[in-house]
Amino acid sequence: MIGEMDGAMLPVVSINERENEESPTDGRKRRKLDWEEARVCLAREPDKITGRYAATMGGPDKAGELFADCVIRVGGGLATKLHCLGDGATWIVTQAKKWLLQMVVLFLIDFYHLSEYLAKAGQAIAPECNVKWLKIQQERMKSNKVDEVLDELARSGHATDDKDDPVRKCQRYIENRLDYFDYASALRVGLPIGTGEAESANRWLLQKRLKLPGAWWKTQNLEKMLALRSLRANGDWESYWAEVRQAAA
Repeated sequence: MIGEMDGAMLPVVSINERENEESPTDGRKRRKLDWEEARVCLAREPDKITGRYAATMGGPDKAGELFADCVIRVGGGLATKLHCLGDGATWIVTQAKKWLLQMVVLFLIDFYHLSEYLAKAGQAIAPECNVKWLKIQQERMKSNKVDEVLDELARSGHATDDKDDPVRKCQRYIENRLDYFDYASALRVGLPIGTGEAESANRWLLQKRLKLPGAWWKTQNLEKMLALRSLRANGDWESYWAEVRQAAA
Protein backbone atom coordinates (compact mmCIF):
# COMPACT_ATOMS: atom_id res chain seq x y z
CA MET A 1 0.00 0.00 0.00
CA ILE A 2 1.19 3.53 -0.77
CA GLY A 3 0.36 6.35 1.64
CA GLU A 4 1.21 10.03 1.67
CA MET A 5 0.55 13.01 3.94
CA ASP A 6 1.27 16.69 3.49
CA GLY A 7 0.17 20.11 4.72
CA ALA A 8 -0.98 23.34 3.05
CA MET A 9 -1.84 26.77 4.40
CA LEU A 10 -5.39 28.06 3.91
CA PRO A 11 -6.84 31.55 4.56
CA VAL A 12 -8.94 31.88 7.71
CA VAL A 13 -10.90 34.74 9.25
CA SER A 14 -12.11 35.32 12.80
CA ILE A 15 -14.25 38.11 14.28
CA ASN A 16 -12.94 39.51 17.54
CA GLU A 17 -15.42 40.18 20.34
CA ARG A 18 -16.24 43.79 21.14
CA GLU A 19 -13.92 44.87 23.93
CA ASN A 20 -15.98 47.90 24.96
CA GLU A 21 -18.64 50.30 23.74
CA GLU A 22 -16.09 52.07 21.57
CA SER A 23 -15.34 48.91 19.59
CA PRO A 24 -16.93 48.89 16.10
CA THR A 25 -20.34 47.26 15.94
CA ASP A 26 -19.62 46.18 12.38
CA GLY A 27 -17.98 42.75 12.61
CA ARG A 28 -16.10 43.37 9.38
CA LYS A 29 -14.06 46.01 11.18
CA ARG A 30 -13.15 43.56 13.93
CA ARG A 31 -12.10 40.72 11.69
CA LYS A 32 -8.67 39.14 11.86
CA LEU A 33 -7.16 37.48 8.80
CA ASP A 34 -4.65 34.66 9.20
CA TRP A 35 -3.45 31.36 7.76
CA GLU A 36 -3.88 27.89 9.23
CA GLU A 37 -2.52 24.55 8.09
CA ALA A 38 -4.79 21.99 6.50
CA ARG A 39 -3.52 18.42 6.29
CA VAL A 40 -4.27 16.09 3.40
CA CYS A 41 -3.67 12.36 3.22
CA LEU A 42 -4.18 9.58 0.71
CA ALA A 43 -3.74 5.85 0.38
CA ARG A 44 -3.85 3.56 -2.64
CA GLU A 45 -2.78 0.18 -3.86
CA PRO A 46 0.43 0.30 -5.96
CA ASP A 47 -1.30 -0.93 -9.12
CA LYS A 48 -4.17 1.58 -8.90
CA ILE A 49 -4.17 5.09 -10.36
CA THR A 50 -6.42 6.68 -7.77
CA GLY A 51 -6.86 6.08 -4.07
CA ARG A 52 -8.72 7.37 -1.04
CA TYR A 53 -8.38 10.99 0.12
CA ALA A 54 -9.08 12.85 3.35
CA ALA A 55 -8.30 16.35 4.62
CA THR A 56 -8.74 18.20 7.89
CA MET A 57 -8.03 21.37 9.82
CA GLY A 58 -8.05 19.33 13.03
CA GLY A 59 -4.33 19.02 13.60
CA PRO A 60 -1.86 16.12 13.37
CA ASP A 61 -3.82 13.65 15.49
CA LYS A 62 -6.99 14.05 13.44
CA ALA A 63 -4.96 13.77 10.23
CA GLY A 64 -3.45 10.52 11.50
CA GLU A 65 -6.89 9.13 12.28
CA LEU A 66 -8.15 10.00 8.80
CA PHE A 67 -5.01 8.55 7.22
CA ALA A 68 -5.55 5.23 8.99
CA ASP A 69 -9.16 5.25 7.80
CA CYS A 70 -7.99 5.81 4.19
CA VAL A 71 -5.56 2.88 4.45
CA ILE A 72 -8.25 0.58 5.83
CA ARG A 73 -10.84 1.62 3.26
CA VAL A 74 -8.57 0.73 0.35
CA GLY A 75 -7.87 -2.72 1.76
CA GLY A 76 -5.07 -2.27 4.29
CA GLY A 77 -4.81 -4.95 6.99
CA LEU A 78 -2.41 -6.44 9.49
CA ALA A 79 -0.42 -8.17 6.71
CA THR A 80 -0.13 -4.96 4.68
CA LYS A 81 3.20 -3.23 4.17
CA LEU A 82 2.64 0.51 3.98
CA HIS A 83 5.06 2.52 1.86
CA CYS A 84 4.56 5.91 3.48
CA LEU A 85 6.04 9.17 2.18
CA GLY A 86 6.35 12.66 3.63
CA ASP A 87 8.51 15.76 3.58
CA GLY A 88 10.23 14.97 6.88
CA ALA A 89 7.81 16.79 9.18
CA THR A 90 7.80 15.02 12.53
CA TRP A 91 4.01 14.83 12.76
CA ILE A 92 3.76 12.70 9.61
CA VAL A 93 6.05 9.94 10.86
CA THR A 94 4.57 10.07 14.36
CA GLN A 95 0.96 9.80 13.22
CA ALA A 96 1.61 7.04 10.68
CA LYS A 97 3.23 4.87 13.34
CA LYS A 98 0.70 5.76 16.04
CA TRP A 99 -2.44 4.89 14.09
CA LEU A 100 -1.03 1.96 12.14
CA LEU A 101 0.97 0.44 14.95
CA GLN A 102 0.26 -3.20 13.98
CA MET A 103 1.08 -2.63 10.32
CA VAL A 104 4.57 -2.67 8.80
CA VAL A 105 5.18 1.01 8.02
CA LEU A 106 8.17 1.77 5.80
CA PHE A 107 8.68 5.53 5.82
CA LEU A 108 10.55 7.43 3.11
CA ILE A 109 11.50 11.09 2.90
CA ASP A 110 10.22 12.88 -0.20
CA PHE A 111 13.22 12.85 -2.56
CA TYR A 112 12.47 16.24 -4.07
CA HIS A 113 12.20 17.89 -0.66
CA LEU A 114 15.59 16.42 0.21
CA SER A 115 16.92 17.70 -3.12
CA GLU A 116 15.93 21.26 -2.17
CA TYR A 117 18.23 21.04 0.86
CA LEU A 118 21.01 19.53 -1.24
CA ALA A 119 20.60 22.20 -3.93
CA LYS A 120 20.99 25.04 -1.42
CA ALA A 121 24.03 23.34 0.08
CA GLY A 122 25.49 22.91 -3.40
CA GLN A 123 25.15 26.62 -4.14
CA ALA A 124 27.29 27.34 -1.09
CA ILE A 125 29.85 24.57 -1.66
CA ALA A 126 30.26 24.65 -5.43
CA PRO A 127 28.51 27.76 -6.81
CA GLU A 128 30.12 27.42 -10.26
CA CYS A 129 29.15 23.77 -10.74
CA ASN A 130 26.33 23.27 -8.26
CA VAL A 131 24.14 21.43 -10.81
CA LYS A 132 26.80 18.78 -11.31
CA TRP A 133 27.44 18.61 -7.56
CA LEU A 134 23.73 18.18 -6.89
CA LYS A 135 23.34 15.34 -9.40
CA ILE A 136 26.25 13.46 -7.83
CA GLN A 137 24.69 13.72 -4.36
CA GLN A 138 21.26 12.74 -5.69
CA GLU A 139 22.65 9.59 -7.29
CA ARG A 140 24.45 8.75 -4.06
CA MET A 141 21.21 9.09 -2.11
CA LYS A 142 19.33 6.92 -4.62
CA SER A 143 22.00 4.26 -4.08
CA ASN A 144 21.70 4.55 -0.28
CA LYS A 145 25.20 6.03 0.00
CA VAL A 146 24.09 8.42 2.70
CA ASP A 147 27.46 8.36 4.48
CA GLU A 148 29.21 9.62 1.35
CA VAL A 149 26.83 12.58 1.13
CA LEU A 150 27.35 13.41 4.80
CA ASP A 151 31.11 13.17 4.35
CA GLU A 152 30.87 15.56 1.40
CA LEU A 153 28.93 18.05 3.50
CA ALA A 154 31.27 17.67 6.49
CA ARG A 155 34.44 18.37 4.52
CA SER A 156 32.96 21.29 2.60
CA GLY A 157 34.85 23.79 4.73
CA HIS A 158 31.66 25.42 5.96
CA ALA A 159 32.55 25.14 9.63
CA THR A 160 30.18 27.67 11.17
CA ASP A 161 27.90 28.04 14.15
CA ASP A 162 25.27 29.73 11.99
CA LYS A 163 22.21 27.49 12.30
CA ASP A 164 20.87 28.94 9.03
CA ASP A 165 23.94 28.01 7.01
CA PRO A 166 22.55 25.90 4.11
CA VAL A 167 25.27 23.27 4.39
CA ARG A 168 24.72 22.76 8.10
CA LYS A 169 20.92 22.75 7.62
CA CYS A 170 21.22 20.06 4.97
CA GLN A 171 23.53 18.04 7.19
CA ARG A 172 21.11 18.25 10.14
CA TYR A 173 18.14 17.40 7.93
CA ILE A 174 19.77 14.15 6.82
CA GLU A 175 21.31 13.21 10.18
CA ASN A 176 17.96 13.61 11.97
CA ARG A 177 16.22 11.25 9.52
CA LEU A 178 18.77 8.52 8.83
CA ASP A 179 16.18 5.73 8.96
CA TYR A 180 14.11 7.19 6.12
CA PHE A 181 16.37 7.25 3.04
CA ASP A 182 16.07 3.74 1.63
CA TYR A 183 15.46 4.94 -1.93
CA ALA A 184 17.28 1.98 -3.47
CA SER A 185 14.73 -0.53 -2.18
CA ALA A 186 11.79 1.58 -3.34
CA LEU A 187 13.23 2.12 -6.82
CA ARG A 188 14.08 -1.56 -7.15
CA VAL A 189 10.41 -2.58 -6.84
CA GLY A 190 8.93 0.41 -8.66
CA LEU A 191 7.58 2.35 -5.68
CA PRO A 192 7.53 6.18 -5.67
CA ILE A 193 10.17 8.20 -3.86
CA GLY A 194 8.31 11.52 -4.00
CA THR A 195 5.11 12.95 -2.54
CA GLY A 196 3.83 14.28 -5.84
CA GLU A 197 0.35 12.84 -5.30
CA ALA A 198 -0.16 14.56 -1.94
CA GLU A 199 1.24 17.85 -3.22
CA SER A 200 -1.02 17.60 -6.26
CA ALA A 201 -3.97 16.95 -3.94
CA ASN A 202 -3.07 20.12 -2.06
CA ARG A 203 -3.63 22.03 -5.28
CA TRP A 204 -6.73 20.41 -6.80
CA LEU A 205 -8.50 19.17 -3.66
CA LEU A 206 -7.76 22.08 -1.31
CA GLN A 207 -6.43 25.20 -2.94
CA LYS A 208 -8.43 25.19 -6.18
CA ARG A 209 -11.66 25.78 -4.24
CA LEU A 210 -10.50 27.26 -0.95
CA LYS A 211 -7.84 29.76 -2.04
CA LEU A 212 -9.95 31.77 -4.46
CA PRO A 213 -9.06 35.49 -4.67
CA GLY A 214 -10.61 37.35 -1.75
CA ALA A 215 -11.89 34.19 -0.06
CA TRP A 216 -11.40 33.88 3.70
CA TRP A 217 -12.98 31.13 5.78
CA LYS A 218 -13.99 30.44 9.35
CA THR A 219 -12.05 27.39 10.52
CA GLN A 220 -15.22 25.40 11.28
CA ASN A 221 -16.52 26.08 7.78
CA LEU A 222 -13.21 25.04 6.25
CA GLU A 223 -13.49 21.68 8.02
CA LYS A 224 -16.90 21.11 6.43
CA MET A 225 -15.65 22.16 2.99
CA LEU A 226 -12.69 19.79 3.26
CA ALA A 227 -15.07 16.95 4.10
CA LEU A 228 -17.19 17.76 1.04
CA ARG A 229 -14.15 18.07 -1.22
CA SER A 230 -12.86 14.69 0.00
CA LEU A 231 -16.30 13.17 -0.47
CA ARG A 232 -16.34 14.18 -4.12
CA ALA A 233 -12.72 13.13 -4.70
CA ASN A 234 -13.53 9.65 -3.41
CA GLY A 235 -16.55 9.24 -5.69
CA ASP A 236 -18.98 9.15 -2.75
CA TRP A 237 -20.88 12.33 -3.56
CA GLU A 238 -24.10 10.82 -4.93
CA SER A 239 -24.33 8.00 -2.39
CA TYR A 240 -23.78 10.39 0.51
CA TRP A 241 -26.57 12.75 -0.51
CA ALA A 242 -28.84 9.80 -1.23
CA GLU A 243 -28.34 8.67 2.35
CA VAL A 244 -29.01 12.20 3.62
CA ARG A 245 -32.26 12.41 1.66
CA GLN A 246 -33.33 8.96 2.84
CA ALA A 247 -32.60 9.85 6.47
CA ALA A 248 -34.63 13.05 6.16
CA ALA A 249 -37.62 11.32 4.53
